[in-house]
Amino acid sequence: MSENTIAQTLERIAESLVFCEPNDMTALADLHTGFTAIGDWGQETGQEVVARAAKSTAGIIETVILEESKDPKRSLETVSEVVAALQGLIRDGRDAAEVTFPGGLGIGAPETGASAEAPQSPGGQPTGRITHPTTLPAHIDTAIFADFLSRQGSVLEEFEELALTIEKRPDDATNIDALRRVLHSVKGESAMLGLGDVERSCHIAEDAVSSGATPPVDALLALKDWLAHSFASYSGMEASPGPVETVIERLQAGAQPEALRQSPPAPEQLPASKPLEGDLGLMGDFVAEAREHLEAADVNLLTLETDPKNEEAINAVFRAFHTIKGVAGFLALDDIKSCAHEAENLLDKVRKGELDLVGPVVDVTFDAVDALKRLIGHVADALGSGNDLQGEPSLPALVAAIQAAASGDLSSVASRTPAVAPHPGKRLGEILVETGAASKDSVSEALEAQRHPAPKKRIGDILVEESRVSRSQVQAAVEVSQQPGPPHKVGEVLVAMGSVSPSDVGEALEAQENPESPRLGELLVRSGQAAARDVALALRSQSAAPAQAGQAVQVKESVKVDADRLDRLLDTIGELVIAESMVCQSEELQDGITPQLSRQLGQLDKITRELQEMGTSLRMVPVRTTFQKMARLVRDLAKKSGKQVEFVMTGEDTELDKTVVDKISDPLVHMVRNSVDHGLESTTDERVAAGKPATGRVELRAFHKGGAIYIEIEDDGRGLNRDAIVAKGIERGLIRDADQLTDREIYNLVFEPGFSTAKKITDVSGRGVGMDVVKRNIESLRGQIEITSHPGQGSRFSIRLPLTLAIIDGMVVRAGRERYIIPTLSIIRSIRPAAGDITTVVKRGEMLRLQEKLIPLFRLNRLYDIADAMSDPTEAVVVVVEDEGHQVGIVLDELLGQQQIVIKPLGELMRGIPGVSGGAVMPDGSVGLILDVGGLVRLANAEVSETVAGNN
Repeated sequence: MSENTIAQTLERIAESLVFCEPNDMTALADLHTGFTAIGDWGQETGQEVVARAAKSTAGIIETVILEESKDPKRSLETVSEVVAALQGLIRDGRDAAEVTFPGGLGIGAPETGASAEAPQSPGGQPTGRITHPTTLPAHIDTAIFADFLSRQGSVLEEFEELALTIEKRPDDATNIDALRRVLHSVKGESAMLGLGDVERSCHIAEDAVSSGATPPVDALLALKDWLAHSFASYSGMEASPGPVETVIERLQAGAQPEALRQSPPAPEQLPASKPLEGDLGLMGDFVAEAREHLEAADVNLLTLETDPKNEEAINAVFRAFHTIKGVAGFLALDDIKSCAHEAENLLDKVRKGELDLVGPVVDVTFDAVDALKRLIGHVADALGSGNDLQGEPSLPALVAAIQAAASGDLSSVASRTPAVAPHPGKRLGEILVETGAASKDSVSEALEAQRHPAPKKRIGDILVEESRVSRSQVQAAVEVSQQPGPPHKVGEVLVAMGSVSPSDVGEALEAQENPESPRLGELLVRSGQAAARDVALALRSQSAAPAQAGQAVQVKESVKVDADRLDRLLDTIGELVIAESMVCQSEELQDGITPQLSRQLGQLDKITRELQEMGTSLRMVPVRTTFQKMARLVRDLAKKSGKQVEFVMTGEDTELDKTVVDKISDPLVHMVRNSVDHGLESTTDERVAAGKPATGRVELRAFHKGGAIYIEIEDDGRGLNRDAIVAKGIERGLIRDADQLTDREIYNLVFEPGFSTAKKITDVSGRGVGMDVVKRNIESLRGQIEITSHPGQGSRFSIRLPLTLAIIDGMVVRAGRERYIIPTLSIIRSIRPAAGDITTVVKRGEMLRLQEKLIPLFRLNRLYDIADAMSDPTEAVVVVVEDEGHQVGIVLDELLGQQQIVIKPLGELMRGIPGVSGGAVMPDGSVGLILDVGGLVRLANAEVSETVAGNN
């Protein structure tokens, strides 16, 4: 693999990181593959620094994929910092001493200051879904809790908006009272639901806001973030955010984030870390095998939830702990050995009949399995990154709880037994779906798998699942059985090796011949669709006694519509519009239509159009939520960069299609970052010297104009450096000179991949990636982006978007026998030119004179090979269209009329056709192609460029 290929791989990685989220598994997998390839190349070419950095980064990404990272977003920030350093080495040819890697990778000298914060050690947080708080009272129905969670999104948005407003106007009693009411409401509802940490933190925050002192906005925002993660964890969307104590300390002290970061935690709060001492190759195998043993323990604990006396399941869990303990001791993994040893002792007492595996005992066993998963994750992290092995802060308390349970002191561990809402008579799948522990689709798939059992399992797989042997032992036996000589079965080889007893193999053979039907909970756990603890709680709730009559809280019933159903409704309405149009314009009706039938068809058309407008409006949502996220982003960036920034929003109530609102968020994030980081002057002194206020201003506004939605980001900073953009464009070969280019054409160069004029790369922006992705994202929404900039005064980025992605207003045109649709938003005018308006300009081809201006003339019949289209422009119609300031005249035969068009995708085989963006079913049932005006303009300009090049 060449250095150029590696550089291209690195650029693709940098581009993907712009919008990569911790839950985007596809993007994370691509990043992992890319870094692995870079690491292999570094080893092959002897570039040790590149190899170590890439391999370590691949390990960090793997922990994010496995949900073992304590702070996934911080991990991705670390990956971004590594990309910047590798670009300096590979793309820019810098010496290794000139680039700086994140301190946590152990490569080069660590950075100093706040930006040099070592990446958080991935691992440590439980990944199981939390579907309800551990203290949910029995009389509270799960539906009430679900309704509470569904309302908290808007509550937290109001919380954040009020906190940001209070920061600007701390003496405004109205906003302080409003924030106090929000906190009071959340506190009261949380108390009813048994959310102790939420109630306590909101109570302390309410006191802080009511104290009369300046509200601690940073601490309040930290509480808002913790609440958001907590509610998401209760909904099963992410792991628990951890204890609330740090947030409470900040609320009580009113501490600033910077001060907290600079104050190191007390030594006793940090888990001990140490280098790996055992054989690293064996540790890699141990990690894989230990995870298999823990998965088997989870499944067998589910069996024990409903059958606590099942000796086979008890022995299987015991063997899992015993095996992990033995190997961990050999590899000097003391924490893992200690935890597994105590759990093994507990299960040994259960085997002897001294304890029943119910209630607190089974819950503390689940805790032991979860802790071992985290500890194994720490080992995997240390192997991947080369860092020291991190400790587990909760391990001492867990070991004490296991010991207490083993001694029979169940009162001290009773708090580990969560309260469950009773669901007598309900099926397990129904409970899991209702509590959010599993999705409806995953339960359906598991039920389908139950009806169609998997193929007969191999002996080795059965023995591994029962924790009787390790996977490596089975593989070794398979290799022996395949050697030349008399044939041997895997079971016989395992017995000869002393790995299992003949009775173990006999039981496995019996299980192979008479397999039990897989249980629903087991299928969900093994496929990763549900956490074992959640399935266990659901099983427990099936046998829980129902609450007494009259204790249930009555809630107002509401109707919630699934987004997929809404999409299907809109698709059906679109089909109805097409069918109605086909009926009304059919030749059979036109020949014998009566006045009464005409009125009835007109009424049908009116109702259909109203239904279409109503259906479209169902998906319209205000952009307020997206804008509010930008307010928080600007605040955090301003504090990080040390700049004073005033952020102004207007038009937050402007409505847009929900799909468009969801997809526009990431481009807005990147442009707002650029405005704060590069647009505004670096220092207050620089602004004052330029005659500006010390506080910079960033405006975000949305408004309707000409049947489209406009979103604009404007700052009063330095403006774009035209000369620097021109110089960079010439350097990269994008332009020859700027004499013939307009300001708009020059500014559009910033959308080229890898284009950046930034002198300094920050962890916010400046790597030359992002703006090209922004443009592609906006164009995928059939939108356009335009830049206006004035040196020393600021810049404005204007985005034009359609109201909806499903329907457009189009002009139906004809070229020969073919019909096309041109979006009306792109049409400037249509004319029938005179002979004197058509001219051929040297080196520019055929041109149309329009209002003392020459524009390229583009013949659609040449592009799509339409034989019977008109060739004489004076007998045809020329439709003038515009894209990004460029106008083109399209020669057509006829304008057939304007109508609303339901957009239909063309499918995989017809993607990428130049100048075509989709299709539409016409009233007569035929298909018309929707023209991509931007693509046609680029094609027309390309023809002019080729003509110029050919004449030179």
